[in-house]
Amino acid sequence: MKIIVLLIIGALLGAGFTFFGKPLLQGLDDMTGGETTEENQPLYWVAPMDPNFRRDGPGKSPMGMDLIPVYAEDESGDAGGVEIPGHVQQQIGVRTEAVEPRVPSQAIRSLGIIRYDEHEIVHIHPRVTGWIEELFVRAEGDPVKRNDPVYQIYSPELVSAQEELVLALNRQN
Repeated sequence: MKIIVLLIIGALLGAGFTFFGKPLLQGLDDMTGGETTEENQPLYWVAPMDPNFRRDGPGKSPMGMDLIPVYAEDESGDAGGVEIPGHVQQQIGVRTEAVEPRVPSQAIRSLGIIRYDEHEIVHIHPRVTGWIEELFVRAEGDPVKRNDPVYQIYSPELVSAQEELVLALNRQN
């Protein structure tokens, strides 16, 4: 019976220290003058989903999530890098090797999509009304060289402007 009572008292003391021990220990820090080192102070706060969103203090990210503190020991030169602790590397069998060029020992088959450079696309927008009489490029991807015609257009506006130009040239006007 005494053992059961001692176990219950021990469990209650453990639970009490778990819930109330941290504030008591923080109170001890306050009694010592509240000395905190700069190592324990966060450098800045970042959004968990966007490491480019930084703030000087705690708060909320644009997505409504709490900002995460970044400490000096957490900050590395690699933005967005992944760091795996040594014991985990050993458990999952990570091997590192110096990088050197070499031919793969096996053929590598992969799926890929080949597309054209969309920056090189030229759009043609005639500024006259009319219709296309003959189309020289029939399908997307047909080869076209410089100065090759793409289409032949007939426009009554262009025909009348051309006739006026010929008349003006004949009259030397």
